Formats: sequence, structure tokens, C-alpha cells
Amino acid sequence: MARYGNCFFVYLGLPDVAIPRHQRFSLALWLTLLGCSLLLAATATSQEVEPTPTSPEVQPTPKSPTPKSPEVEPTPISPEVEPTTIPELEPVAPEVSPPEGGAAGAPDLSEEVSEPVALVPTTEAGGGARWHIAPHIQAKVTYDDNIFIQPDHKRADFIFTLAPGITFGYWEREEGRDYFQWQDAGSLIERPRGNFLIADYTAFLLGFARTSSENTVDHDGRVAFRWELAKLTLGATLDAGSNTEPDPDVGERVRIRTLAINITSRYQVSDKTLLGLALSNTINDPDGFIQTTEWRAEGFAQYAITPLLQLGLGLAGGRLQVEEGSDQVFEQIRARAEYSLTDKLAAQFSGGVEFRQFDESNNDRTSPVFALGIDWRPAAATEVTLQAFRQVGASALNVDENFTTTGFEASFRRALRGGLQFSLAGGYHVASYTFAGGGEPRTDHYVFVRPGLFYRITDRLQAGLTYQYRRNESNLQRFGFSNNQVTAEIGLRY
Repeated sequence: MARYGNCFFVYLGLPDVAIPRHQRFSLALWLTLLGCSLLLAATATSQEVEPTPTSPEVQPTPKSPTPKSPEVEPTPISPEVEPTTIPELEPVAPEVSPPEGGAAGAPDLSEEVSEPVALVPTTEAGGGARWHIAPHIQAKVTYDDNIFIQPDHKRADFIFTLAPGITFGYWEREEGRDYFQWQDAGSLIERPRGNFLIADYTAFLLGFARTSSENTVDHDGRVAFRWELAKLTLGATLDAGSNTEPDPDVGERVRIRTLAINITSRYQVSDKTLLGLALSNTINDPDGFIQTTEWRAEGFAQYAITPLLQLGLGLAGGRLQVEEGSDQVFEQIRARAEYSLTDKLAAQFSGGVEFRQFDESNNDRTSPVFALGIDWRPAAATEVTLQAFRQVGASALNVDENFTTTGFEASFRRALRGGLQFSLAGGYHVASYTFAGGGEPRTDHYVFVRPGLFYRITDRLQAGLTYQYRRNESNLQRFGFSNNQVTAEIGLRY
């Protein structure tokens, strides 16, 4: 799952997404909960909220987007993504993947609806809120000097990507749709505000100049819902996809099918007290490797010590079902803090301890976990973000092998003259692998840097050029690699 500003975006899979039979009940249950949330929002709105076209806009706390690229590679917080928002305090990723700096996915910290709970206008400057249909298409050419992320015998190739898609839904402000579509282009478009229900589907046709056996069609779908009442804010996302990408966890290129459902809510008890609840279910299914399914629930309470500072406490727990290995149960206790200084500076932090038990092993574990996000806008045309994290996930390569990922990512964005924008992202992660019953330990050190230039030709047309260098050093030689990528892209939306 990924979230952009106030938007929750998820990948909606196509026929290509295979859901095991024993997971169908889980999917049906969560879709039912999602439907109930939508019904609750509609009912509550009709009873409590009167549209106020002339109401002033409510400025939400800044949040960040996550890009989709032909070479999207899973990271513990999100694959090939340029982090541009403040992650929510608790990571919820479809099976935390080992570091692959900034890919579609983020720190894959799951996000709650953390904006101020207040009424927002139901009309936009150019007219009333309404249903929309917006086609879009993107074309990319990428030169990759190591498409299989191997330590030696590298294979270089040109990758051509054509990505047609369509966005459908209801949104109150056009910048919400724009930010949703230009998310991977280093854009400084205003963050979305207001209520929305958005669905998007994109097909990615990948063609390799030399390695034609890797030609494929990937699918990306997202449904996002958000509704604000007087005191209650509801959010829900459905994310499904089938993508072929290099995965540093398994050390090769693999097709990964994902399905994630998230429901979030925040209730403003009083001017100073806030309660929140989040539920999620994620399935990660890499072809030929170990499938995992995670159920998670989190509740928290926060109190405004000052108008700028909120402190709180959160409890989380869940179960990780491993297809071929021992299932795991985990509990977390986290302290929370949020700081917001208008729309210029915002920070969020949560940190605490996790207790994890294995069904078929006495090797219980206790480890620290944390998530930090800072979003700073020193000027209207400049944005600086920082994310740091420590979290635990299960490896898709070996049975009963977990890894703990600790790292940070930072990005800088600056709008230049004449519609030109510059972005720079980088990060460093350490992934430590351990077996529940003993075995050879593994430690990976991953670093990446990605500068880019983007040009808004018109409101509908945008072009970009990026370069990325990444390197992974591991004590197990077969998992180490270095990689250079250069990508030219152009995108059109209606």
C-alpha cells in the first residue's frame, strides 16, 4: 500500500493476480469491511454534514508520494520510490522487502489518516465536486547495466515501457488527481485535499532489446477512499498488482503478486484528544518463493500538549502466516509524537519494542522498532524530506528466516525556472538476516543515489530524465551487486 498526501492508493490486480484458495475468505471479509466503511461515511454525511462551498480550505499535514517504475524494486519501506512525505508511525508493508532504495512502495510504512479532522469544502474553484474519468499514458526508455542484479556476469539491456491507464472516481480538488498521476515525476504539485473515491488501473508493457525472454505485461491497480466528518475521518485502500522486478531478498528478478487491504479511522474526541484505529491484511506472493500473509491491528491515543505538539501511545499486534514455515505472532508497544508548524515543517515519530513468537520454535525474539518522518518546505518551490526506520519482515527465500532492516532515505526537490524541476534522492539500509532455528547469518548493506530533472511541458504533458546508482554489499557473495540505470520518460494525462 502507498499513500500520497491525504490520498490512500492501492494496486488493484488483474486476472494475472493469483489469490490462493485459503486466502479468498480473507479477501471477502476485508471487502465487506471496506463496504461497511463506505456505507458508514455516506450515512454519517447525510445526517451530520452540510456542504459548505464557501468554507475556507483546511491545510492538511504534508504527506508523500510513491512512484511506479518499470524497475520498481521492493524496499523495506517502498521500492524505487522517491520519499516525499511523512510516513505514518507504523509501517505496514506487504511483507517488508530488503533494501531497494526508494521503489514503489516506501519506507513501506503504512499510513493512517493523520491530517487534522475538520470539515473541508465540497466544491472546487472551477465548479462543484463531481465524478471524473481521466485517461493517461506514459512511455519510458531505461538503460540498465545489470538487469538481474548479479555480482558478476552482468547483463545489460534497454528496457522499453509503455504504460496506458485510466483514472475514475470522485474528487473535490483537481490537485488531488494531478498529484496522483504525476507521483513519480518529482512534482511539487499541491497536496490533495478534501474527500475522494478514486480508482486507477495501469498496464505496464515491458520490452527488452536483448533479453526478449523477460518481455512481460505488469498490472497496477489502486482504489482509495477518504471521507471527513465533523470529528471522524475514515480511510480505506485496496491495492493489488503483479509486477516483475529485481528483488534483493532472493537475489534475482522475480514476478511478485501483492494484495493489500487497509482500513483506517481517526476520531477527534476533543480539541486536544485524538483516538485512532487501523486494520490491515497484506499478501505477498513471489513466483517460486515463499508466500506470506499478514494480519495487523493497531490502536493509539494522542494528546495535544501544545497547539504544535502531540504525544501519545500506541499498541499493535498481528499474525504472519508463512506458506511453508512457522507462523509468527507479534505485539508492539510504541510511543508516538507529532509536530506540525503550519505547512512548512512537520515531523512524526513512533518508537518502541516488538515481541515476536514462532509457532514451531521456542526462539522468541524481542527487538526495538521505530519510524521517523520529517517534511520541510523552506520555500514554496522547495521540499526536503527525511525518513528513518527499523522494522522486521520474513524472507521469501528461506523457511523460518527473518530480517531486520534499519536505514534512512532523504530527498530534495526544487522547482527551477520555466517549468523545470530538480530532484535528488538517496539512502542507506542495513538488512540483518537470522534463522529461527539457527543457520548461516547474512548481512546486506545497501546504498543508492538518484538525481533527476523533470519538465512540465504543459499541464497535461511532462517529461523527465533520471540516473540511479545503487550498490549492495553482503557477507554472502551471491547477494552483492552494483547497478547503474538511466531513464528517459514522457507522460500525458487528460
